[in-house]
Order: sequence, then C-alpha cells, then structure tokens
Amino acid sequence: VDLESGKTSLNERFPFLELESLVPKAPGLPDKTVEAVKNLPSPRQVKLSPWDAKIIYLVRNPKAYVYPYYFHEMLLQNHGFNSTFEQYAEFFLEGQ
Repeated sequence: VDLESGKTSLNERFPFLELESLVPKAPGLPDKTVEAVKNLPSPRQVKLSPWDAKIIYLVRNPKAYVYPYYFHEMLLQNHGFNSTFEQYAEFFLEGQ
C-alpha cells in the first residue's frame, strides 16, 4: 500500500480526460487534461468514458443540488474551496 500517493487528490492521481469538455476551467484543475496526463509518471491511470457514451443533461432544483454538491466538493477538493455549508450556499446562489 502506497500511503504517500494516497495523500494526493483523486483528480491528480486519476485524471478525468473529458473534464475540460464538460465543465469550465476552475482553480485546481489542469488547463489541458491530455497534456497533464502526458506528464504523469508511468504507469498512468486515467478515468475515461467509452467513446460511444451518451451524455444526459439533467436539471435539478438548486435546493436539492447544493447540499450533495457541497459534500462532493469537500471530498475531492477540486477547487481549493474550504468553507462552511452556509458560505458555500451563498457562493452557489451568487453563481460563483
């Protein structure tokens, strides 16, 4: 078990190749995912969807969305944002 690499965020250890096509650029995410993967040491492991995968756009009530997304953000630490739920909800409602 490699405990040192376990301290690295999941997105750094297992980049998601399609990420830049699905979400806008955010702090903490690489500018170019493919370039970031090329720079990883071998053996590389990446998250990848099948090429024929369908993308389903789902719209949810913001009240039902903000709470689970807050915990998702706190778990993955993608954007370097660390706050209380109340602060997060304010930013969310302001579109930040």
